[in-house]
Amino acid sequence: SVIRQLDAIWKVLEKKGIRYSSIGTTTGSSTEVQHVRLIEDTLRTRQANCVDGSTLFASIATKIGLDAYLVLTPGHCYVAIEMPETKMMGIEMTVLGSEDFGSAVAIATNKAEYSIRRNFKKFEEGDIESGFILVPISICRSLGIQPIPARK
Repeated sequence: SVIRQLDAIWKVLEKKGIRYSSIGTTTGSSTEVQHVRLIEDTLRTRQANCVDGSTLFASIATKIGLDAYLVLTPGHCYVAIEMPETKMMGIEMTVLGSEDFGSAVAIATNKAEYSIRRNFKKFEEGDIESGFILVPISICRSLGIQPIPARK
């Protein structure tokens, strides 16, 4: 039933026309940086980079009672959901609008450089400098970190 709920969230975002977009800007050095949009901007422009899409998906999943996480890896972000029968299920948001939900799960599970299962020790150690960090949305909410209110 959790997978059906997650698939339903995915389909709603697709119906809203939200697609992955890797809009980057150069910071004056050779470093490429992605601009992170507010959720209202993501919905308005129907564009989401890895952080935008992951934040939106994880926020919705948390709102319906699921334990959602932002998974930060060096240079990337995706979603993880705590599952009743397994530890965590990753969801790769960069395929939103081009692949189905099953593909998003398969990519997050199998892509060696950021798979939760393959890098669990790095996440478990909680070494911020490694770039492998699990951010539990429920803990963020309990600490008072809330979505930015819509502009008026």
